[in-house]
Amino acid sequence: MSVKQINARLIWIQRGEYFCDGNIAAEVENGNLLKMLLRLDDLLEKQEMSLHEKI
Repeated sequence: MSVKQINARLIWIQRGEYFCDGNIAAEVENGNLLKMLLRLDDLLEKQEMSLHEKI
C-alpha cells in the first residue's frame, strides 16, 4: 500500500466507526490497523532516508 492508500483506508475505518460502533476495534483485533501503521512507518522512514541522501 502507498501512503495515499493507507490514508484513504484510515479515513474509511474512522468514518465506518460513525455508522458501526466497534469498527476500529475490529480493525485492531484482526491486525489490519497494525499492518497499515507498520507499512506507513516503513514508507516514511524510506522517504526520510532518501531526503537525507539528497542533502
